[in-house]
Parts: sequence; C-alpha cells; structure tokens
Amino acid sequence: MRIATEAAGGGDLVQIDIDHEDGSWQWEVELAADTVRHDVTVDATTGDVVEQEQDDEDEQDPIVDVTTPLAWQDALDLAVQEVPGAVSGWVLDSDDGVIAYEIDIEREDGGDVDVLVEVESSQVTVDD
Repeated sequence: MRIATEAAGGGDLVQIDIDHEDGSWQWEVELAADTVRHDVTVDATTGDVVEQEQDDEDEQDPIVDVTTPLAWQDALDLAVQEVPGAVSGWVLDSDDGVIAYEIDIEREDGGDVDVLVEVESSQVTVDD
C-alpha cells in the first residue's frame, strides 16, 4: 500500500485487491486525492510498480481501511471457515455504502465461489 501511495503522490485508499495475473501476484490499489482517482498495480513479490493510471473522478468513493474494524487476514479466515478451500484473490471495496471484502475461493471439491464479508458486522455471505 505504501508503494502505491508513493507512486501516486498521496491519496486515500478506496479499493484494494490482490489477484494472480500475467504469471504473478499483483496488488491493484485505487486511491483518491481530491477529484483525482489513481489506479496503481504493484507486483506483490518484487514491489515494482507495474502500471499506473489516473482519471478525474466525479463521485466520491468512501475511504476503506484494511486494518480496522476488520483486518483482511481476519476476513479471509472467516471466509475459509464458511467455505473450505484456497483463496485465489480478494477485493476490499464499497457498494451502496457497505464496505466488504469479496473473497474468491477455489473449493476443495472443485469449483470457484465468491464469499462476501462485511467489514462492520463480519457477516459472511456465500455467492454460489
């Protein structure tokens, strides 16, 4: 997160996800600074900035925090307790004012499933 913030020249976190693309794990970080949105992609292994874009933004997304009130690791643990399997990626984002982790899990018995964990309530919802 620090690398993306430095690359963008500052801003507040509005979305973060990690995904496996182009043969490596990559953090995709969205930051907002006033009316400018910065999208920064960082290689999760090397810390190199892979891609960076910025756009003017009309609507303000709420600021998200990956440490409180529900840290990302705790959200992943809740999701895997609900649906055993391997986490293949996750996103922290807001939708209609609700901030939640969307966690992609590859089930032990095969198939993929999305698990939603709300930050405020720790409520877990499985989207088959």
